Amino acid sequence: MKKNLVLLFISIATFSWGQNGANYALFPYQMNFVNPAYAGANEMTAIQLSSRNQWVSIENAPKVMSFAAGMPYKNNLGVGLNVLNSSIFVEQKTVVSADASYKLVLNEVSNLYLGLRGGGYFYNVDPLSLTTYGGVSDPSQQTQSSFTPVIGMGAYWQHEKFWVSYSIPQLIKLGKLDAAVNSAILVQHYLAGGTSVPLSGNISLKPAVILRKIGEQKPYMQYAGAIAFQEMVELGASYVSTGAAAITGLIRIGSFLDVGYAYEASTKSRLGGLKNQTHEFFIHVKFGGSGNTKADQPDENSADDSDEKQQDSPY
Repeated sequence: MKKNLVLLFISIATFSWGQNGANYALFPYQMNFVNPAYAGANEMTAIQLSSRNQWVSIENAPKVMSFAAGMPYKNNLGVGLNVLNSSIFVEQKTVVSADASYKLVLNEVSNLYLGLRGGGYFYNVDPLSLTTYGGVSDPSQQTQSSFTPVIGMGAYWQHEKFWVSYSIPQLIKLGKLDAAVNSAILVQHYLAGGTSVPLSGNISLKPAVILRKIGEQKPYMQYAGAIAFQEMVELGASYVSTGAAAITGLIRIGSFLDVGYAYEASTKSRLGGLKNQTHEFFIHVKFGGSGNTKADQPDENSADDSDEKQQDSPY
C-alpha cells in the first residue's frame, strides 16, 4: 500500500513538473528562468544558484537544480545563460539556454526590456532502473532520450514603483515519446507583476503575483508577499492556487549577496498524513553595477533624473 501511495504521488508530481521548470515559491527573485528579457536587467553581473527539493520524505521525489548568469553588455544589450536540471523517479530533464535582451529607455523612471532565448531541452528516462518482480525483465522497458530546441521570448517593464513581466519561454511543442512517460513539452505563458509599498520608516510591503498557462491545462495563479526591513531582511509567504503554501525569507548582505529560503507544504487535506515538505534555497551574487541593494524597489528618493537611471531587477 505504501509503495502504491508513493507511486501515486510521483505520478502527480510528474504531471505538474514535466513542463520545463519548477514552481519556485521565491519566484519574484528568479524570473530570469522564465523570461529572457531579465538578462542583464539589474545593470550588473549576477550569478544565481538555486535548488528545490519537493516532498523530501518520498524517495526519488522531484528535485530541481538551476544556475543562471547575466550581465549588461553594451549599447543597451544584456546577455544571460541558464541551466535547469530536474529529476523525478526515472526521469532526467535538462534545459540549457542563452538569453539576449535589449533595453528601451521609456522615460526617466521606466525601462522596457525585450528578450530572446535559444537553447536545448534534453530528456532522458531510464526504466531499466526500476525493480522488477518474478525475475522476468519487461521488454517494454527501454531507455529513451530526446533533444528539442528551445526558442523563447519575453518582455519586462521595469518602473521605479512596479514591474510587469510577460514571457513565452518555450514556443515549440513536442508530443510524448511514449504514452507511458510524460516527456511532452508544451507551450508556456507567464504573466507576472509586483510592486513595493512603503509602510513606515524603512519598512515596506512587496506583493507579487504570477499567472502560468501550460499548454491546454487550466491556468493557475501564485501569490507572494514579503515585508522588507531596511532592504536587508525580507519575511513573507507564498500561495499556489493548485494547493501549496510557503513561508519565505531573504537576507541581503551588502550590495553583493542575497540568500533566500522557502519552506512549502501542500494545503490539500488528502495529503495531510504525508510528510510533504518542500525546501527551496537560492544564493544570488552580484558584481559591479550601481551598488543599489534594493532588488524589488528602486530608490524613490534618488536625485538622478537622467535617462540612464539604473534600476535593479526584481530578483
